[in-house]
Amino acid sequence: MVKMITKLFVYQFLCLVTFSILECHRLDTRLEMPITDIEKTDEYICSSFLLEDIEEGYYVSMNFTVDETQIHHLSTGICEEPLSHEKTWSCAKTQGANCKGAAVNLGGWDQFTTDKGKIFFPEGLSIKVGSKTKLKYFIMEVHYRNILKASEQNKPSAAVTLRLTDKPSALYYQMYQLTNSGYIPANKPEGHFSETACEWTRPAVKLYKYSGHTHHHGVLAEAFLVRNKTWTFLGSLKSHMKTK
Repeated sequence: MVKMITKLFVYQFLCLVTFSILECHRLDTRLEMPITDIEKTDEYICSSFLLEDIEEGYYVSMNFTVDETQIHHLSTGICEEPLSHEKTWSCAKTQGANCKGAAVNLGGWDQFTTDKGKIFFPEGLSIKVGSKTKLKYFIMEVHYRNILKASEQNKPSAAVTLRLTDKPSALYYQMYQLTNSGYIPANKPEGHFSETACEWTRPAVKLYKYSGHTHHHGVLAEAFLVRNKTWTFLGSLKSHMKTK
């Protein structure tokens, strides 16, 4: 049984590998978030990019740049079809679920991310993508801090360079996400604790990474693997530099 315990509002990401021959011929493609008007604070804007120049490849890493003065966090993924084919669209109500059909979350960036500027898979791990596969659209979801006119922006708020190879790997990637939400009661001097847990009943996988992300009121997020009543600590995130 896999049990995830978290404290306060949090996204939790378990990066998993499943078993699928390894040579590498590198392919890179750069994608930029379109410049657009941000009409309210804490707005979520999404954009999709068809990988039309890549019929079939194997994603292994991502380099990215973000404007930290504009962006609270950046989330990325690859999917079969986006919810919208507009150049950009408001996606506040569909955070983390901006696709139709097959979809894989690739992770992202916030100000507490330790892998500054790069997200990469361990050697021997990849995911099959491209215009002739089910995973053909790259998705960017950007959480903007403040109102911002397009005319005030002289460069994209976020850009990523996808790195792919043309050969499959020994292991195949997937991400498992658990989310807490709801109301935080008032007048709780010791704080409010929110938990989520899920039993793992799918085929065996190898866990290689855990990460968490909280919003404004989050203080601490922790995760554990529970097997045969034994708790194994996976990771901890102290949010927004809070020390309570």
